[in-house]
Amino acid sequence: MNIYNASDLHLEKSLRNTPMFRRDSIDALEELGRMVIADPAEEKAVILAGDICHYDKIGGLALDHIAKFIDDLYTAGVIVYFIQGNHDWNEKAILDSQGAEHIHKKVIDIGGYSVYGLDGGTVEDIREALSDIEEKGDKIDLLVLHQPFKHLLNIEGAYDLSVMDIPENVKITVSGDIHHINKKDLGNDRVFLSSGSLHPCKVDEDYEHGAWVINTETDEISFSTIRTRRVERVEIASEDDLSEVVPLLKELQQDTYKTPVVEIKYLDSLQSKVELLMQEYKENIYYITDKVVLEEEKALELSEGRIDSTLIDKLGDAVDKEKDPKLYSFLEKVIKENPARIKVSIEELIAEMGGDFIEEGI
Repeated sequence: MNIYNASDLHLEKSLRNTPMFRRDSIDALEELGRMVIADPAEEKAVILAGDICHYDKIGGLALDHIAKFIDDLYTAGVIVYFIQGNHDWNEKAILDSQGAEHIHKKVIDIGGYSVYGLDGGTVEDIREALSDIEEKGDKIDLLVLHQPFKHLLNIEGAYDLSVMDIPENVKITVSGDIHHINKKDLGNDRVFLSSGSLHPCKVDEDYEHGAWVINTETDEISFSTIRTRRVERVEIASEDDLSEVVPLLKELQQDTYKTPVVEIKYLDSLQSKVELLMQEYKENIYYITDKVVLEEEKALELSEGRIDSTLIDKLGDAVDKEKDPKLYSFLEKVIKENPARIKVSIEELIAEMGGDFIEEGI
């Protein structure tokens, strides 16, 4: 049997709140369904590891499509299993009512695999549940979670768990929540998997999207990709960069699936030339440049190592800038104003700068 593991569909969430982007999540769901049905394997199953919906109340269009997705797969002999994430948690799980099976705190058999699911929850609840798994000692072939893990986020105080918290009697762990694709060897034939998001929810999700596929007979693990809107991010700090980006723009103009998105960060002194470039290659490309202009001073700081750009980029995984702009700005300030202590825990830095600002549970 092939078990498809996907997560973070975020139905009704898109890169931009405009008609051009509004079907991206639904189209990604349909692509996933087509991929599973086209798989020639005799037995298949799908597990959705949380954040299927972006809101706890789902709109009619998204509800119709999730119902069709489940029904189409059921007709093809494929059962859909799921857990809930932090975005779609509800006392009455939406997918339950559509025919999918909720596996929260259940041990079920899927193709000979012992599978256990845990909805996203507080770190205390998750650690207690993981401790119960370890104490019982029963082998779990596949553990399905929706939690932020240290090796995916690595911002002290923003993650809940590390792979060290996963019990030794768990062979494969799949976790949703952090939008990064990851496969990590835990030793002793144990593996951790993160599927990332099923479609680009944010500009920094400029990777191929899809699902981890586990073959229960061979234990082989592979990643199968689906078609999604293409996203590219470029930085233009010199006139040479302007020339080097041209082949990419020409390639993107030939994309016939969806209008590609290009985020351009550029030095302020090159603004007029960047605008001319975008004008020349405007056909079939959606550009994003607002609020991402790379100021010369920041470029200098980055080149001298005075700002940890990786940490700043990862901040968006911990805090939704659109949902919590005040919190995002505060943490960004913490990072930028303390470059010499960038590896110190964020809790300590926040305490020095006025910890009362932070609400519980960031």
